Amino acid sequence: MTRVNKTKGDINKTKGNVNRPKDNVNRPKGNVNKTKGNKSSNKSFDRMDRIADLMHRSIAKILREEFKDPRIGWVTIVSVEVSRDLAHAKVYVTVLEEEKVTLTLELLNKASGFFRSHLADLMHLRIVPKPHFIYDESIVRGTRILSLLDNSKNSETE
Repeated sequence: MTRVNKTKGDINKTKGNVNRPKDNVNRPKGNVNKTKGNKSSNKSFDRMDRIADLMHRSIAKILREEFKDPRIGWVTIVSVEVSRDLAHAKVYVTVLEEEKVTLTLELLNKASGFFRSHLADLMHLRIVPKPHFIYDESIVRGTRILSLLDNSKNSETE
């Protein structure tokens, strides 16, 4: 194969492609910086996590500053899970007074439109997930288990 370098006017005679690597060279296949799995799916999970974190902070701010209903108890947002299509979000909450759990969840779920409209102002997304409030019993279960362990520990020492 004969190549002509038009800028310098000389003729370079080479066989094959000069830039082709040797076959016996051990090199990694694919992109070295790539993490496991499909990169685009990792991006979507990262985005969902960021949106869930932003929703968590925004709903806490709305509850603290703008949601004025005296019937609800002290609400703590434990976590937020956003669906893949960003249409829905499960907001896990705990309530300080156990007797107000059902009333608080009922009021929060009825006010989900209020939360969604305020989230749209705070988050600036094209699609704002609709919050669904769910009571998280893990903290109550954890305190119950700790009290049982303390009781068994005290009974063993006596």
